[in-house]
Amino acid sequence: MDDPSHLILITSTRWPYLKDMLDLMFLQSGLGYRFRYKREYVFPSLQDPNKLIDRKGYIVHAHTKKNELKEKDDILEFLPIREVTIREVKDLGAFVWIYFELGDWITFSRDDQTPNEHHTLLRSSTPAQSQDMLTLTLYESQNLVLDTTKDDPSGQRVEVIQNWVRIIKQMARFQPHKEKKPTYLKLMSVQAANCENAIEPVTFSKTERGYELRSDTDHKIQVFQYNPTGVPKEPFPLTLFVDEERIVPLVKDSTIWGEYDLLLMSLRPSATLRDYRTLLRFEPKLGEDMKLTVTIPVKVLKGFRLLVGPLSVAAAIALGSLMGVTKDASIQVALILIAFSVALIGTYWGSK
Repeated sequence: MDDPSHLILITSTRWPYLKDMLDLMFLQSGLGYRFRYKREYVFPSLQDPNKLIDRKGYIVHAHTKKNELKEKDDILEFLPIREVTIREVKDLGAFVWIYFELGDWITFSRDDQTPNEHHTLLRSSTPAQSQDMLTLTLYESQNLVLDTTKDDPSGQRVEVIQNWVRIIKQMARFQPHKEKKPTYLKLMSVQAANCENAIEPVTFSKTERGYELRSDTDHKIQVFQYNPTGVPKEPFPLTLFVDEERIVPLVKDSTIWGEYDLLLMSLRPSATLRDYRTLLRFEPKLGEDMKLTVTIPVKVLKGFRLLVGPLSVAAAIALGSLMGVTKDASIQVALILIAFSVALIGTYWGSK
């Protein structure tokens, strides 16, 4: 029988933890992320890392405010974001390192409530000592089940982006978000330009999940951008950084002009005779104190398409050379036709 309890993984609005939330709003389900927690903030029964592997949990963004009289921050609101599954945990003595796979988004029916519609349930499911003050960032919530909205790797389902915007609107009301005024981003889809189906994340290792890209193939990446405070004062770019020795950035910058937009970037991994791993790095220029960097692992799969043309031409030349060793006119004609066909087919497939 499945364990009905969920782990609660808290990330607060205090800077720089706010950046974690911007990353988590960007990444597609199926990708991975990591949290680092001080052991004193982990519930005592969860101190053994083996008890966390493959457990389900909810990422909760806690609106916190510094308490001038105490060391701990006050909690003003619990905002659940998405479901996760913990895949790897490392005990670092005074710290616990947790890697998890991102899952579905928490469903929100409204975006104009203060506190949000799930706050009361989350608060009542939190240990008493951490309901009003941030004393725990990893704990267990018995029998807590929240409705979720499944993410869409194709970026086509309108209800997914509508629900995502509701979460953003609620989050943007938190004072630290108001002060930073970030532009929020969501990775909508990654796909080969000549294929209708989106590429979905796969597992590379216990602590790495990413996309498999085909070599010598154009790929397009769509990102949804939303700024709840309206049009930015000045346009700024979202830049895609790649290993340019092995990947050609066809469109590496997309300018953010307005309140919302669908941004498009594209790249082409060079032909390779063996698989290799690299990274895609997304950076919007949000300001000196608001730099956001999201890195996603990718594996470029080996492909022979670029070699088909040259090899076919070489084969055609070799066939042509055989004409010199035979005097039979019919065989010569056959060799000419075969050589021409091989070269034509190879050139066609090599240019696709």
